[in-house]
Amino acid sequence: MTARYDEPRPPGVAGDELRPLDTREGRIAEDRLALVEERPVIERRVVDRGGIRIRTHTESREETLRVPLEDTAVEMERVPIERVVETMEAPREEGDVTIIPIYEERLIYETKLVLVEEVRIRRLTRRHEVEVPVTLRRQVADVERLPPETPTTPSE
Repeated sequence: MTARYDEPRPPGVAGDELRPLDTREGRIAEDRLALVEERPVIERRVVDRGGIRIRTHTESREETLRVPLEDTAVEMERVPIERVVETMEAPREEGDVTIIPIYEERLIYETKLVLVEEVRIRRLTRRHEVEVPVTLRRQVADVERLPPETPTTPSE
């Protein structure tokens, strides 16, 4: 009796007893099954997809800048006084005027302090705008796409 390969083996029966007999020579047929196994293979390759070229250049433009400026001028005025005083006074300010007293001693039958003059200094502030030419610079990048060096097929 021959058993099929897909039938379960009874206990104690070796695998050769279940193989079919070769009727031509009276021996066990050597049936072999070829096993097929798939294995994945990963490969890498360089594909030239082209590239880019970047160039930078500087652009300049002229503009006029309006800037408010402030300057201070000084006026000086000498005011003669010629008055005898008892003590010296310190410089003083009256509004926007600084007054600096000038003294001298004179010999008159006695020594007396005489206020000779006052120097009055006034600060005048003026505002005006000036135009200053300036150069403004700006860098710009130009991007250029480059084709691949070797042609590629549409399937890649």
